Amino acid sequence: MRCGRRGCGSSGRNGGKGGSASSSFRYDCRFLIAALLAFLLVAYAGIRFIPRRPPEIPSPKTVTLEVTIAPVEFRELLPRLDLNSATAAELEELPGIGPELARRIIAYREAHGPFRSVKELLNVPGIGPAILERIQDLVTVILPDEGR
Repeated sequence: MRCGRRGCGSSGRNGGKGGSASSSFRYDCRFLIAALLAFLLVAYAGIRFIPRRPPEIPSPKTVTLEVTIAPVEFRELLPRLDLNSATAAELEELPGIGPELARRIIAYREAHGPFRSVKELLNVPGIGPAILERIQDLVTVILPDEGR
């Protein structure tokens, strides 16, 4: 099967006018060109006019978040009470400190000198770990020579 200058299906020997047995299996060049053009036209139409699938967008997922809101401790914003200069009235404002414990704190301070740490309050009779834990963030110790 060949298409040449001499005509479609010609072998060149008989000028394309032969009725050999093999000529019945040959295709006409015009048919081949028409089939090729039809194929190309269908391929072009498929590329040009068939819409492409848009990319798949994943469906939204539900997300559950656990939120914990911690209360703000305003005690951090207040100035701490200095154990070495506090009066009995100021000490009584602390949680768990009444008039008697305030008097004992001042008596301890007068007997032993200024407090060196907040934990030294444990040496005052009537103040235990529970009371110290409640007031330790509310008090501080400023030594006399540090205050200048």
